[in-house]
Amino acid sequence: MRVRIPRQTSAGLAAALLALASLAGAAAAQETPWRTPEPLTAEGETDLDRVEDYLNQIESVQGRFVQVTSSGHFSEGDIALRRPGELRFEYDEPVPLLLISDGHTMVMYDKSIESASQIPLSQSPLWFLTQDPIDFRNTVEVLAVERGQGALLVSLLGDSALGTAQVDLLFSDSPLELRRWTVVDEEGYIIQVSLVDTQYDVALDDSLFEYRTLPNMGFEKQGGNDR
Repeated sequence: MRVRIPRQTSAGLAAALLALASLAGAAAAQETPWRTPEPLTAEGETDLDRVEDYLNQIESVQGRFVQVTSSGHFSEGDIALRRPGELRFEYDEPVPLLLISDGHTMVMYDKSIESASQIPLSQSPLWFLTQDPIDFRNTVEVLAVERGQGALLVSLLGDSALGTAQVDLLFSDSPLELRRWTVVDEEGYIIQVSLVDTQYDVALDDSLFEYRTLPNMGFEKQGGNDR
């Protein structure tokens, strides 16, 4: 039986993000791109178990996202996720990007030129969030688990197409809910994604995760990061 997580209000999101900002700022205020690994306390182990249990209760997610990068780029769009392995990010105009995973392959499609590149899903920085079950300890390195006022931060380190990347998952607490994640690559470039108006365990159409029907579908070899 899956537990349905209640939808949060916009006011609740704003309050949670204010609380989370203090934790995120502490994590970013360092000379190196990544956190120094810290042995988990008994409280940290318990909190990590809570996070895994919470995420494993969720079959699907649908909502909006807001993305900000360290180079000052702002974008937003629609997100859909269905475990195991299926993921869709569709950016609002004027950003022409569409990212789709069918459970095996992550496709990055540029609607403006009708061209795509692809990587194995396992090379996406967030691949472990689409697993079933989600098990951080056996898939990535757990750097730290920290509590703040009404918030919880889990910092992880793993390999991806970006090279090694740190992923910080920020949750509001009581009730526990994923609010934001931050990806930091080897050069210190930061991508921060906040979730808005999320709905859980909703029925999602299979076509959301189908990329083969996109116009003039063809693959190009993936190049470097476009920043």
